[in-house]
Amino acid sequence: MTQKVIKVGSSLAVVIPKEIAQKNNIKAGSIVDFTEAKKGQLVYTTLKTSSTLNNEQTKVANIAMDFINRYRKDLEALKDK
Repeated sequence: MTQKVIKVGSSLAVVIPKEIAQKNNIKAGSIVDFTEAKKGQLVYTTLKTSSTLNNEQTKVANIAMDFINRYRKDLEALKDK
């Protein structure tokens, strides 16, 4: 199945078709890990859904995302150095 990559804010996103999401138990709030198997080939692993995170884990995840979003441009500039 072919999907178009879309821009969401300063990030990129791919829509997961409903049938694939249901088959693989991926829901809104699911946490997935992406790795590159070969050049141009991504593999994902579903780690947890956000509903299975405890309050402390959710708080840490939110702090991390706030930090990343706040300093995204600086972090992206650092990756090239």
